[in-house]
Amino acid sequence: MQYLVSECHKVLATLDNGSPSSNSMDWFKHLCADVYHNIHAGVKHPFKSADYLPDLEGPPRLAQSVLQASTQYNIADTVCDNIILILRQWLSFPNNAQMVAAYFMMYIVG
Repeated sequence: MQYLVSECHKVLATLDNGSPSSNSMDWFKHLCADVYHNIHAGVKHPFKSADYLPDLEGPPRLAQSVLQASTQYNIADTVCDNIILILRQWLSFPNNAQMVAAYFMMYIVG
């Protein structure tokens, strides 16, 4: 997960007038830019997995950006947190309770 946050921050740092550089567009950069624009504008927008990952198996999934930027919270951190939430929804990652249980088991075993 730290890798995603790091990559998200790198993408946001390269935004030129709110858009990733056109010569290096990939699905992750598009998603980062779109989430950034929506949070910056203060709108919630459903993100369809097929718009970013058309070859993802199964039916297209919708994910909603849920966190809005506040004056106390860096917009880049808000964007990255939303990216993680969106990807977890698209890929059916476990919820927080399941993650805590998994981390607990990893701690006990490892």
